Amino acid sequence: MYCKHCGKPIPDGAPVCPECGKETGEQPRREESSGPTPSPKRTYCKNCGREVDPKAVVCPNCGAKLDPQDKKPVNGLGIAGFVLSIMSVWGGSVFVLPLVGLILSAIGVAKRKEYSASGFATAGLVISIVTLVFWIVFVVLVSVGIITGFFDAFFDAINNGYPHGGYPY
Repeated sequence: MYCKHCGKPIPDGAPVCPECGKETGEQPRREESSGPTPSPKRTYCKNCGREVDPKAVVCPNCGAKLDPQDKKPVNGLGIAGFVLSIMSVWGGSVFVLPLVGLILSAIGVAKRKEYSASGFATAGLVISIVTLVFWIVFVVLVSVGIITGFFDAFFDAINNGYPHGGYPY
């Protein structure tokens, strides 16, 4: 039997299409048993307790929306690493935020198969690396400028002598 709304195949006698959730006009099948015994390989509707196809979005027996079976927890470390890496772009603590963001994002990327929203961890890792490199280059250039300015002043003082032609004592 096929759904008259979406055209997908549905079980004979199903009152609701498991794909689109529209009523088929069929009467629901009545089972005399008290319900199936749940097993780890089978999927059951939380509303009516009947066995359903694991890929179904809607229960074909009662029309209740089904939860996805492969629901994963959110990757909190990856999201925290992403937020810290974004904060490090705007300054923050020059090395602390990018380093902490890098560490959290790296942990999030390492555990991406166990969690959902792993794109944040990857983005946080990339942004943290780029920001950390930027701040390292920035600090090196500023340090070189300060050191160069100090040596320029020092050698100018040696080459030009002390001001007013006298000695410092």
